[in-house]
Amino acid sequence: MGNLANKTLRTLRSLAHQALDRTWDLDGIITRNEAYAWLAYAMDSDEYSAHIGMMDEGDCLKVVDMVHRLYVEAGLLEKIRHLPVGGIGWKDE
Repeated sequence: MGNLANKTLRTLRSLAHQALDRTWDLDGIITRNEAYAWLAYAMDSDEYSAHIGMMDEGDCLKVVDMVHRLYVEAGLLEKIRHLPVGGIGWKDE
C-alpha cells in the first residue's frame, strides 16, 4: 500500500506515524481504531485515503499539526515535546 516517496516524504510520513501512533500506543488518549477514524474524519476522506502511506508532504504535515492540536486541547502538550518534528516548529499554545 502507498506510493513511491522521496527521502523528504518518507521522513514526513514517519513523523506523522510517530505523532498519530503515540495517541493510542503510548498515551492511550484514544484507541487505534478511533485514531484512524478520527484521522479520516479530520482529513475529510475515507479510511483508505487517510492512510499515511497514501499521503503527500502537505497531508503529513497536517497530521502532525492536528495531533499537536489534539494534545494542546487535552492539556497534554508536555507528553509530546520530545517528538522529533524536523523543523516543523511546534509552539506552545
